[in-house]
Amino acid sequence: MAVEDYDHFQFALKCYDISGLKRTCAFYKKFISVYVLYPLLLVLYTLMIINIRHQKNVFEIAAVFESVSTFGYVNSQLLFSCFKRLSFQLVARKTILLTHASLFEEISEDRSRFWHYDLYGKTAGDKFRNQMALCVSLFKFIWMSAAVSIIFRCCTPLFVPEYVLPDACYIPGESIYTVVIIFVLEVIFYLEMTFLFGVFDAFFVLMCVDLKVQFKLLNKTLRTINVGVDKEKNHEESCWRKLKKCFAHHRFLLSVHKKLNKAFSEFFVCMYFFTIGGMCIQLFIVLDGSANITHLIRIAMHAEKLIFEIYSIDWYNTGSLRIRKFILFWLIKAQIPLLMTGAEVLPVNRSMLPQ
Repeated sequence: MAVEDYDHFQFALKCYDISGLKRTCAFYKKFISVYVLYPLLLVLYTLMIINIRHQKNVFEIAAVFESVSTFGYVNSQLLFSCFKRLSFQLVARKTILLTHASLFEEISEDRSRFWHYDLYGKTAGDKFRNQMALCVSLFKFIWMSAAVSIIFRCCTPLFVPEYVLPDACYIPGESIYTVVIIFVLEVIFYLEMTFLFGVFDAFFVLMCVDLKVQFKLLNKTLRTINVGVDKEKNHEESCWRKLKKCFAHHRFLLSVHKKLNKAFSEFFVCMYFFTIGGMCIQLFIVLDGSANITHLIRIAMHAEKLIFEIYSIDWYNTGSLRIRKFILFWLIKAQIPLLMTGAEVLPVNRSMLPQ
């Protein structure tokens, strides 16, 4: 893809670089994020798990499970109840970003091979850019809402006597100094997980929108190919070149989708089991609600439309045997369902959305 005047995907990449989890980021960012905050996060998470041993009734145990499964559940019931599905599993997100750092960079580099949005005119290109801009605006709005929610969440212990900390956690020694340290750590991690939302979730959603746009452009390109209209050799050669170009791009998009699935599949599994383990959170939320899973469904829908566009090329009326064979093999490949899975076990598709 030719370089845009302003690429909205840079929003996720800038957040990724600032997070300190990118392989090529500055050393001091990586040191703070990976070697200071990450071990402290694991320690705090362990204290939350240990806390279950010290609870006396089912309601206290439920509070512990909520902290463990969704640390932290950033939500203001008073002002931002519409965002109650925005659960930030910081441990899962950060671990996956660290584990698949090279894969995330490969995916971002692959975008340089995407077709330009203006391939079929600036009007269509602006429409695609507006879709990306809308996603970025949505994430920025969620950021502001989450910031207000964090303030309410952190102020809870000051006004509700039953709450010592924003999230239930074991306090070693029951010392006031330990309480202050854990309180500060929870506030820091609230801020970090709000920021990682702009890295992890924004990266996923923007990539899904970008892939959807690429499939739209591919479908539109296939509509311009009609082999049976003119059986002259020059026309068939021109159609053959276009077919090879479209097939190569289709195969490339499938490889990008495969990488995206590999990078996020563990997260789908974590979301499934952590949410069920939470007991008091809404059951099975994949990537903060149904709004984001619809991007996956739209990619699959546009990939399915590709089959009809390939068949509509009028290839069966051509005298070229190689074109007929090429189309047949492409149709077989295009009919393979384009699915996201959780560790290749848990399918994420339309039938799962109502669940």
